[in-house]
Amino acid sequence: GGYYDTTASGYKTGTHRNGNNVDIAFYNNEGAEEARTFVRDGQVTPDFDLAGNFKMMRELVSQGQILHMLVDRKIKKKLCEIYSASADPLDRETLRLMRPVYYTGSGWTWHSTHKNHVHVAVKCASDDPACENTRATPGTIDCDRDVGGRL
Repeated sequence: GGYYDTTASGYKTGTHRNGNNVDIAFYNNEGAEEARTFVRDGQVTPDFDLAGNFKMMRELVSQGQILHMLVDRKIKKKLCEIYSASADPLDRETLRLMRPVYYTGSGWTWHSTHKNHVHVAVKCASDDPACENTRATPGTIDCDRDVGGRL
């Protein structure tokens, strides 16, 4: 994926203002990053690079600095279908950190704004007392719970 410029559309949330959140455009099947919708009519589009995007998010998680990654719930469902049987702990952690919810100020809600990019919340550096981590998403949201009821 590549950097996804939300400021071009005038969209900039408080989470982006604190400096430890970033949006990364998803890959299409040609290997190019693109800020276009990859979920239409409740389905992940065929041009969404499932393996490439999972690999990108897995690499981010492998660094040990990710709080969570916001993705569309249909994207998470599709990746769960492919990778949830994996015995690799890093695959499982990558899926666990993909969150199809966000905090509105009054509570957690499902969202549909991450159909073209992943929102990555990075942990604050331990030597930066002024930094505040983004609010963590609730509990463990694993594939079985998500797919079983809400995705």
